[in-house]
Amino acid sequence: MTATRLLEACLAGRWLHLHEEDSRGAQVYRREGYSFPPARGRDGFEFGPDGELTYLGIAPADGTQEAHGRWRVESPDRVRIEFQDGRSEPSTFEVVSCDEDTLTIKR
Repeated sequence: MTATRLLEACLAGRWLHLHEEDSRGAQVYRREGYSFPPARGRDGFEFGPDGELTYLGIAPADGTQEAHGRWRVESPDRVRIEFQDGRSEPSTFEVVSCDEDTLTIKR
């Protein structure tokens, strides 16, 4: 399996931001089933099959507000995301590491 395919497989699923583990240069995400400490909301991503993307934002009342789009791995450490609403420019992020439990991206 190529490095690009390995990253695609690792990203599949729902990831929530665990800002408590962030460092100066990286943001940390954990799988949905992780035992998160209490927070006033968490943002995250759900990387679905065939490039489907759901961004999980924090709604005004601390709930979840979703935005939908597309994702694709551009290289073994870069992921491009585009939202369907047209309000956000396409962007890319660099993956520092991804394993079964933790996704770390460069800020």
